[in-house]
This record gives sequence, structure tokens and C-alpha cells, in this order.
Amino acid sequence: MSGKGQGELDDVGAVVVGGIDGESRRQLVTAATPTYLSSPVWSPDGRWIAYVRVSAGTDLTYSGVIEVRPAAGGPAKTLVSPLTLPPKSSPCNRLAESCLSWSPDWRLVFSVSQAVTLPGVQVVYSFWEVPVEPRTGEAAAKPERLVQWAEPVQASFLSAATNPTVTADGRRLSFLKNYSWSDVYLGELTPDGRRMKPARRFTLDNRGSYPNSWAPDSRAIIFQSSKGGKANEIFRQDLNQGVAEAIAQSSGKDCGEAVLTPDGSWILYRQSTVTLPGAPSFPSQLVRRPAAGGSPEIVFEEPGGMWWDYRCPPRPGSSCVLSRQEGKDLVFYALDPTRGRGEQLGKIEISPTRAAEWNIAPEGSRLALVGGFDGYQGRIEVLTFRDHAWHQVFVERGWSDLQSIAWTADGKGFFVTCAEPDFELLHVTAAGKVSPLLRNAGLQWMYNPVPSPDGKYLAFMADTRDVNVWLLENF
Repeated sequence: MSGKGQGELDDVGAVVVGGIDGESRRQLVTAATPTYLSSPVWSPDGRWIAYVRVSAGTDLTYSGVIEVRPAAGGPAKTLVSPLTLPPKSSPCNRLAESCLSWSPDWRLVFSVSQAVTLPGVQVVYSFWEVPVEPRTGEAAAKPERLVQWAEPVQASFLSAATNPTVTADGRRLSFLKNYSWSDVYLGELTPDGRRMKPARRFTLDNRGSYPNSWAPDSRAIIFQSSKGGKANEIFRQDLNQGVAEAIAQSSGKDCGEAVLTPDGSWILYRQSTVTLPGAPSFPSQLVRRPAAGGSPEIVFEEPGGMWWDYRCPPRPGSSCVLSRQEGKDLVFYALDPTRGRGEQLGKIEISPTRAAEWNIAPEGSRLALVGGFDGYQGRIEVLTFRDHAWHQVFVERGWSDLQSIAWTADGKGFFVTCAEPDFELLHVTAAGKVSPLLRNAGLQWMYNPVPSPDGKYLAFMADTRDVNVWLLENF
């Protein structure tokens, strides 16, 4: 940063410039969702500010453009765009991370990700430089690559190149290689479900694992993981064992979201083709397989890009539930494991920019939904199937941005994850009273609580990160 002032982000909608102590703040540039701004950096003389403008696609991919503006205000100039890079490349598409650095000799360093097939599905990460003309702020030559490396693309596994920093003599470049993946964690609950003993990490590799459901006797967790290769498979692992057993897989396809039907006779799971980031999505199928073993059968298929989900309650005689995004509405239907979609149970309008997560009550007569709304995020929407009516549970103030939800085993409350004030795992009563189960000061994102049928345990997903500093000499 220049000693003349500060350049920072105001959420993701504006680059703000001000004095060293924050005085005389003014917006240099603004953007409206689904366009975001990130990584503002000063030029060596403090006259220019470079930043990244990132556009979000409908398929949750991102495309970045590097712009530069006079720090005193003025029109933007484009330094780098995907058109100036190799095919399927984008500069600086990791929103929450720093990806730009300006060297003393006016080279702007930036990170790039490129989706390629090498022979497998992979992403190439690299750092590039573009020389900038100090007088005009324009690119003085084409961007050139400094260093690159390839990483495998796996479900629940992310990697990135971030935080470039150039030494004062302009001869060394340091940067971070970031790796993150999801793991299944397991905690033991107190009898009332409002407290949890310290959780332990249940899956111990770095291949990415995500909890789906439990065995009916509460002695094993069913989860999806890419531990067997590049695609997700479905595994079962007993609570007191360290080795998982694969129970569903399909060559070249992701398998996940496995649940048992209420009568225990079928395992339902989603199956989809593995694709490169940014590539068109293929149709996905709901598959059933006999719980006792046997050949899988497709229940139905949905077109690529269709948002759909399903849940099954543990009580015999209950019906599974299917959700589909239809226009602005999230519509819920009864789901039969042999005949597919049944009668409509209810619907609710949700925001196109807010993810909605829901789960079904143990007795199968209600569902609860969080997220999906641009307004107050501290509420739970409950749908009763009998009368197709919605009602709201308002969570105590101070807990907001609710992200995922599950019912307690007795159906009298909820387990919820939230992002504010920090990443939290909560027990919430039917009246909205909160008991924190796990608070980690924002250090670890948690998601998808899955209680055991007997109410003694809670499985959930939490991310694990591995970050190392790398150094490039004489660049």
C-alpha cells in the first residue's frame, strides 16, 4: 500500500480509497451482483490502482478481468482479460484471496487458472506478469507466464495460487499454494442435544469427504468421497473403524447424496458426469440400488443445469421428498423410489443469488428450509405437508446467514450452521432459542449437520486447509 492512503474493498461491491487513518473515504469504482471486485493494489508511484472485476456465470463459474484506474478517479483501462490468455483461462478468479502485486519496475503480477485435460481432468495454475506504462497506466506488452503447475480436480477439493508479493529489489516473488478439502467430523451430543463433546475428525485422508446419512442402527456413517479416484463414490464406515467400504460407484461419474428409503429396502443417490470447471453440465440421474446389494437402476433423469434435491425420513411408511427449481420457485414433491415424482407438497419463492438448503423431519410430515432469501437471514421456514402451509421460526438475534439445517432426532428442534458472527454449529429450538454446539472463531467452515437416528451423535462437514509459501528467484 502507498503511504498516501488506503485502497480496500467495501464488501465485494466497491473499491474504496481513503487516507492512512481512513479519513476522506470515497468510492473509486462500484459493481452490482453478480459482478464482484477484488484484490486492489497501488502502483509504485501511488497514481494508479489495479483491481480485478470478476463476473459470476449461471453455472457458478467465474471469469476475471484486471482493470486499472487513476487513484484520483477516472475511467478504467483493461490490462488483462481471458482473451489475452490461453483458452479456458481466467485471471484471479478466487474472490476472497489476494491475487495481484505490483513490482517496483512496474510489472503487475497476477495469478491465472486454466481448465485443461492432461490426460485426466485437471486445472493448471500459474503466475503471469504484464508490464505497465507508468504515464498512461496501459499495458506496455503482452502478458507473459512466469511459472505454472497442474493440480487434479476432485470433488470437495480446491486449490489456488494467491497472495503474490514482490521484494523491494524486484528480484524475488513469493506466493501461496492453497489446498482445501472437506472432511467428515463426528461429535457426541448430550441427551438434550444442546451441547456437544469435542468433535473428532472422522475421515483422515485429503481426498474430500461429505456426510450423507447414517445406517439405521446409528453405528455407521454413509458419506461420499473421491478417495478412490477423481470421481465421488459412496462409502460406509463404522464409528469405531478407520477403513471405509465402497457401496456405490460408477466409472467416470460422480455418485453422492446417498440416503436409505424409509422402509430400508433401497439406497437412493445422485449420479452425474464429471466435467471440467466451466464446461457445460450433463444430465444427472436419481439412482436406486437394493440396500442388500444388487444392480443400480435409474429412477429419473434431470437435464443439465437443473437444480434438484431430495431427502428421506427414517420412519417406515413415510414418503421421501424431492425439490426442483422451477422459475423463481423451489417446488417440493412427494418422491417414490420406484415411480419417481408424485404430488406437489408446497413451494416457496427464493432469491436467484441465495442458496437454499432444506431437510425433512424424522416423522416425514414437515420440512425446514434456510437461506434462499435476500432479507433477514436469521429465520427458518417450515412447511407442513398436511395443509401445504409455511410458517417461520425466527432465530435469536446475533445469529444470521443460516446456511444448512437438519432436524433433531426427536423432531423438536434443529441443528443449523451459520456464517455470522463466525462459522458456528448451533442447536435451535422450535421457538428459535440458540445453544452453540461448536464455535471456531471463523477458522473452519462447517456445513451439513447429519444427526444419528438415535440422537446420540452429530456428523457434519468441515473444511481442512493446507497452505505453504513458495519462492520464485530472479523472476
